[in-house]
Amino acid sequence: MHFLIELSSFFKQKLTSKIIPLLEIPPEIMGLTFGIDGGNLIGIVMDMKQEYIGRPINIACRLQSAIKDNEKHPEYKLLVTKHVFNKHLKSLTGYNPVNDVRTLRNIREGEEYQCVMIDIPSRPIVQYPTK
Repeated sequence: MHFLIELSSFFKQKLTSKIIPLLEIPPEIMGLTFGIDGGNLIGIVMDMKQEYIGRPINIACRLQSAIKDNEKHPEYKLLVTKHVFNKHLKSLTGYNPVNDVRTLRNIREGEEYQCVMIDIPSRPIVQYPTK
């Protein structure tokens, strides 16, 4: 969560200070969304670079995409599978997770998928001293 908060804060700061001032008409939705699943990945080498494939990546991408399906303001939200939330994130405090059900495109033939929605809070970026 710390990484997602820092990444979101960094992106929001750069977006508002460097990009939005250059736009004639800013888009309605501006921000990041995240999807997380867990499981085994398969490592392959493609074009002499290490890459990974597997169902967890596919599910995470579908979760990220599904955020906008039911949200008027999807920016800075995380949708995580219920089993990953229970295993890794349940002990988090202060994030107000909400149980959710989504239909993920091309997953389980349209069956509902149990997941948890978490808002990514705005926090200032911690500036680390440069050496």
